[in-house]
Amino acid sequence: MGQHFDEHDERLRRYSFLDSLEDADTEREIVGIVRDYLARLGPAELATLPEDCWPGRINDRDDIAEYALRVSRRRALSPQSVANDALLDRIVNLLNHAAARVAMITSRRRTGDEEDVSLLDEAVGRKEEDV
Repeated sequence: MGQHFDEHDERLRRYSFLDSLEDADTEREIVGIVRDYLARLGPAELATLPEDCWPGRINDRDDIAEYALRVSRRRALSPQSVANDALLDRIVNLLNHAAARVAMITSRRRTGDEEDVSLLDEAVGRKEEDV
């Protein structure tokens, strides 16, 4: 029963971070969300990761992209235990969302398009007025 609540709490925590990324308006906010997520991983969880997948400093979008690439590469090229797979998948999912959100914000800033469209809406081609 305790494991069910732990899994449920983890799902809620993960979605709240993804929602926070969706609401972020700046690269600085996104970096902060990624840092918060990684800081909340417990030492026991981090210890299950391969050493090359331990988080380093996250200061900007390049750090997010580099860490996402490193973890994705490790996840794809070497089989790990089920616990490692799940944790690596969660980290990669968050990092990929963060990188996509930074790219979207940067693109809008360059084009002058400040319209707020979510990642899902962007993926399916919807605009704010369609929602």
